[in-house]
Amino acid sequence: MGRGIWTLRHRYASPRWLRAVHAAVGDDLAVHALAELIRQHRYEQGYVLLRSDMTSAVQQERARRKDATRRAEGIRVMAEPDPASGLEAEGSDPRIAEERRARARERRAAEKILAAAAPVTGNMSCGSR
Repeated sequence: MGRGIWTLRHRYASPRWLRAVHAAVGDDLAVHALAELIRQHRYEQGYVLLRSDMTSAVQQERARRKDATRRAEGIRVMAEPDPASGLEAEGSDPRIAEERRARARERRAAEKILAAAAPVTGNMSCGSR
């Protein structure tokens, strides 16, 4: 509850906060969550990343992974609709290839954002004078 109140009080995701999320959830999860937000808001020119959006994206990604693990173990989970169902083979449909390229671009953009938010390391005392 305290985390939720803090998120409401401090709305915008600062680089420091993104570093903390990245450290807490790991590289793969943070990149996928941020890439999903980039995909969702790609047409909004003035979109600013909010802490609540990132928190929600991380929770959704965790739930997806948990469901995938359960399915792999053979536990029946409510299935999500397959966007490619009913389409021809992947190689013959250019929409599927374009969607994959777009997801790869979004993942690279998310990696760059997280890398830019990472703290600068190194010895600051040996700078040029």
